[in-house]
Amino acid sequence: MDELSRGAGINRPSLRLAFGDRESIVCAAVERHGCEIRAALQELCRDSLEDSIKAMLRRLVTIYSPAPPAGRGCVLLTLTPARDRQPAVSAAIANVRMEISQAVARRIRAATPEPAAVTLTQVCLGMIFWLAVEARGGTSRETLNRAADVFAQFIDQCSGAGKYSTSFPVEAGVHE
Repeated sequence: MDELSRGAGINRPSLRLAFGDRESIVCAAVERHGCEIRAALQELCRDSLEDSIKAMLRRLVTIYSPAPPAGRGCVLLTLTPARDRQPAVSAAIANVRMEISQAVARRIRAATPEPAAVTLTQVCLGMIFWLAVEARGGTSRETLNRAADVFAQFIDQCSGAGKYSTSFPVEAGVHE
């Protein structure tokens, strides 16, 4: 709560007055962070799979570590609230995680035949989580971006995207 108060630039009582109980405050923070992540997922609409993955991961790195050298990671990926004590927060986090999974799966499936698409989607989601954890641990933005670039190239090579469709229709979007 103190961190949210500082971030909002208001004291704790004013924060509670503006949003209500603690769970409502955290849900509002999850939604705000979710909006940033949704914007990163829009990067998946680029022409090539490699460019899409690279742009998305680099955008996530920017979100995860906004002020070098201190990284904040991603509360949505590194926080697991108690479902019994905070059901609304758990549901909000699960929703954003599901959006990430679905958007990545759609993009990889557009360039990769099954069953490889399923495996590459899981590997890509693992990379997204790894970036969040590493940023939270203070790994530099430069290091994370280098890893994102190499990873995007790896996914592209593993996908066989050169043999199959390399474009992804923008109108398909990431929020189906």
